[in-house]
Amino acid sequence: MRVISWLFILFTIPLNVLAGGVVGNGAGLVEQNIQYVYLSLPTLISDCTSGKNQCSVTEEELHLLDKIQKIIYINYSTADRIQFVSERQNPGFFTTSSLESNRIAKTGLDLNSPIFFNIDEIYDLNGRPNIDFAAIAAFLIHEIGHQTGEKSHAKLDILGAKIRMQLAAKFVSLDYSFSNQKSIIELTIVNYSLPTAIGDVYLTSSTGGSLQLTTIILKKLHCSNSEDNVIGFNINNGHWNHVLDNPSVIEFESWVQVYCRNMRSEQSSLHVNNMGLLVRISMDAEVLSLKLK
Repeated sequence: MRVISWLFILFTIPLNVLAGGVVGNGAGLVEQNIQYVYLSLPTLISDCTSGKNQCSVTEEELHLLDKIQKIIYINYSTADRIQFVSERQNPGFFTTSSLESNRIAKTGLDLNSPIFFNIDEIYDLNGRPNIDFAAIAAFLIHEIGHQTGEKSHAKLDILGAKIRMQLAAKFVSLDYSFSNQKSIIELTIVNYSLPTAIGDVYLTSSTGGSLQLTTIILKKLHCSNSEDNVIGFNINNGHWNHVLDNPSVIEFESWVQVYCRNMRSEQSSLHVNNMGLLVRISMDAEVLSLKLK
């Protein structure tokens, strides 16, 4: 099965933005999630618009989403596509009008413009994430939508809301705070609609570690019929298990629905195998073991 490698994007930041402020890639949970959702947007958009048009987008919105996908593809070969700026240290940076004084994100109308996120707004006062995957997707749709040349905030808000509602029904985010409070682990699962779509499993740690578990899981999956091929999977009923003899380790346990089909036969029907998944994870988002049963 083919695995697609996604590349991040970097832009040159003007000196007047860098002066006296916080600008960078960011290594926190939300910063990593924003980067991950950005790279997942083409798949999210395709899942939203394919088949039964689950997001109920109009023809105009469908055309706009197509442009958004193309802009993401165009920028795969550049770096620092997403930047994080402190509004407190750069007063007025995110203020584009008197009605938008607390914006979370902004960009320019040019398709090569970086997308800036206000690092002061993405965490609450206790340092917990202030926006989830679905909200991040809506913000990114809005900002990249502007890069297509669309100036209407209202149109992009509606389009972002449709993507957000669809994604909210598909993703699960589980976090775990280690007893020493030195690390928070967050595991995010996105189950796509089509059986041929491979579910996303993404692990992040507040210490800066992150790991895409999808490929690791995919390599372990198999079909009960040796002639079938794994064409997709979803993960359900996930939960954390404490590891009593090691407080620096946590276990994630779930069921995996494996979608199988004989790709050499046009008459082959879809088969579903259910397997148990058990993953041991360190507080730095390192996978210590992964078992399927």
